[in-house]
Amino acid sequence: VIDFLAVEDASLRPAAELLEHVRCRKLHKHVGEVVVPPLKRDDICALSDDDLLRTIARHSTPAGRQALLEGAYASKFDITFGMGDNNPVERVFFYLRSDDAVGRVLKGSQVSTFVPRHFAESYVRLFLRDRDDSELFDVASSALQAWERAVLGRVES
Repeated sequence: VIDFLAVEDASLRPAAELLEHVRCRKLHKHVGEVVVPPLKRDDICALSDDDLLRTIARHSTPAGRQALLEGAYASKFDITFGMGDNNPVERVFFYLRSDDAVGRVLKGSQVSTFVPRHFAESYVRLFLRDRDDSELFDVASSALQAWERAVLGRVES
């Protein structure tokens, strides 16, 4: 990384600056993260990140909305067991010690009951570009919580 930062090639300068920000931990401020319920996943994940930010920003004041659109960004990501919503255990062949030549699929009653109900999760994260803007952080946090209540139907705990 240090050698890369010392490169004088102007076309590599943006990449070198990005690496320097990561090295110095000058990262965007994380406002919050929301787990998207399975029944809402298709609707939320169909939105572009910009459209998602706009829907979150709608839950703020007009001034806060504009500040969010200029100084924040939303990001979606998924975590799966590699097969989307499908249970990977149902597709695995198990081999018995007494017969290691033939694999078989186990019945549901033969598999541990310690298996999750859902095999994919989607998350929405909200970030601020300016780490030091505490006023915008409060606006963003409030908007994200209001969006979560209104759109995802969550109640405060």
